[in-house]
Amino acid sequence: MASFVERLLRTGDAAIGPDEAQVLFRAPERGWPAGLEQPVILFYLLELRENCERRETAPRLSRGSERATRHAPPRQFDLRHLVVAFASEPATEYALLWRALALLQRHAADAECLRLPNDLTLPVRLDDPGELRALDLWAGLAVAPRPALVYTVTAPLDLALAQTLATVREAAVRFGELSPGTTLPEETRIHTTGAIAGVARGPHQYPLANLSLTRADGGPGATTDSAGRFVLRDVPAGPLDLLVSAPGRAPVARRLVIPADSYDLMIEEELT
Repeated sequence: MASFVERLLRTGDAAIGPDEAQVLFRAPERGWPAGLEQPVILFYLLELRENCERRETAPRLSRGSERATRHAPPRQFDLRHLVVAFASEPATEYALLWRALALLQRHAADAECLRLPNDLTLPVRLDDPGELRALDLWAGLAVAPRPALVYTVTAPLDLALAQTLATVREAAVRFGELSPGTTLPEETRIHTTGAIAGVARGPHQYPLANLSLTRADGGPGATTDSAGRFVLRDVPAGPLDLLVSAPGRAPVARRLVIPADSYDLMIEEELT
């Protein structure tokens, strides 16, 4: 991310050239700006916090020729930076910070994002310092107070959580020649069965364990594991009616339609 934020400052009409100032992502050193060979625009990470407003709950499904994989969506985190200019002359610091503000502001509108490779976009914004106590911060860093602004980038964190689902469907086709009024023999009919997998979830997306899934068509049922996962085998295409029950609780009816993108069961009733 650092290289792309630096690119924002290095491009455009008011670009800050490498010969004018360095762009660093770190804490300032005691005694700055004394000892600096050239001015510095510093991005200091103040806070890293999850952005709950951008949290996704729906899993992302990818399908292969024989299996499908359900991926947990990435979590979104706000990286809150203090942006400071260090130079030997206060006028230079103010000028650099003002130019940096103008360049960053171009990408801080709600509709704009920091665009990265692989079609990844990072929402960015300029923030009110809010609860930031600047004097305490400068004292903790052992640096003399100076003008600054707060810049936040929201970045995704991939949890690398994935679940492989059994979605293979098997088909057997038999061909026969029929005379008028002849019933198609069982051995010449098309038989399509397969296995499906899903997760039983209750309120707030919590997985429900030890639920019994009973099929109305008499086929083999299933029991959810500790993570709410289940697998139903020998499932035909079309609607599949289920009775979902927990020990000592009245069952509730649910219907799945095969095929579908997801076979998760949402149980809002109190079963556990």
